[in-house]
Amino acid sequence: CFAGVCSAGKSTLINAILGYQILPEAMESTTAKMFRIESPKPGNPVQIVFDIIKDKDDEKNHGVILSWDETSGCFVFGAGPNKENATRRAIQGVIDANRCGEQHRQVYKILEALNSRKDVNANIEVHFPVPLDSEHVQFVIYDTPGTDSNVVEHQRVLQDALSEQTHSILVFVAAPNKTEGEGNSALLSYLKAAGKKDSKTSIDLDRSLFVIN
Repeated sequence: CFAGVCSAGKSTLINAILGYQILPEAMESTTAKMFRIESPKPGNPVQIVFDIIKDKDDEKNHGVILSWDETSGCFVFGAGPNKENATRRAIQGVIDANRCGEQHRQVYKILEALNSRKDVNANIEVHFPVPLDSEHVQFVIYDTPGTDSNVVEHQRVLQDALSEQTHSILVFVAAPNKTEGEGNSALLSYLKAAGKKDSKTSIDLDRSLFVIN
């Protein structure tokens, strides 16, 4: 679970570990969602899974699965709302505009679009090869919003991400000029709150890492 203040370089570090730039990254605060990254199951394609939040015309959220199609060289809807849905049309537009690009570049463009959309749920699953995996150990990587974000929704997404951790390694990323401050204190309070919220929540602090970018 990667955490840290805004613009510390969490997404950039994860992209470096993956070997491909798939997560949105920029000098300013970027991550607004929780990206959960793990390798596809054997035989499954690269996929992006998320929910489109219901609007006044829907009774429930729409679960969406975007799957990589080797034949067409782009992502296709494997599940989701019908083609009349405005959010689906917008996402399809991003797919169509980038269908000539390499796979990882198409993933980046889709995640970049989803990251900025308020009509997309905060939790986004990305099934993309994680090179840290071995025959015996498979990793799940979480990218989270900045601990010092003053956006209430970002704080909620971060707290939800921490609540999902079980026996996890926390990777706290800090910029050289932000090794101290409110962001660090906020993370500690979020960790305590997550532990109280769910007894299953646990982060192995003995194995956790403090990374100065």
